[in-house]
Amino acid sequence: MLLKSIVGTPLNMDPLILEKKGYSEKCDIWSLGVIFYQILVGRPPYNPGRGAGIMDLLALIQRQPLIFPQDVPLSDSVKQLIKSMLMYDVNKRISFEELFNHEWVTGKYVVEDPKANLITDLSATQLLQSVYDKKKAETKKDKKSKTAEKEKIEVVEEPVVKVEEEEERDKGVKLESLSESEREREL
Repeated sequence: MLLKSIVGTPLNMDPLILEKKGYSEKCDIWSLGVIFYQILVGRPPYNPGRGAGIMDLLALIQRQPLIFPQDVPLSDSVKQLIKSMLMYDVNKRISFEELFNHEWVTGKYVVEDPKANLITDLSATQLLQSVYDKKKAETKKDKKSKTAEKEKIEVVEEPVVKVEEEEERDKGVKLESLSESEREREL
């Protein structure tokens, strides 16, 4: 079934949707490939930059091959999967059946080099769980940090109040020692 409506985030959309050519379930595979890439790499696979339009995004997808950054250690298995999901030609793109049977998705992926410690040596489920656990730990750490900061602020505020009270008291003592005309000038 070929559909025609356009709703969504352009960076995640299949080129067919951006070109307003209609789309099928293969467009969802493209979007999922973009999301996999973003989870693993930390940025979208194709980003024409701030202020660029849909035509700029399309041109980038058409002319630039999919690039995996060198500083993110990805296994060949997950690279192959994402490349097969982000094929511009819909007829060459992986199907849902192939996706669900891929070794990285099923957890049947075999670690090529255990010493390499690649983040994608995990199955998709393990990876998502580890990302969730990491985010949960960061949130817990942030809460502890904010609590510690709040306690520091409270401690810092306390002496300031005492100093202000002492200044008021000193001012009162000073005023008492002055004559009435000198007091009026001070106030």
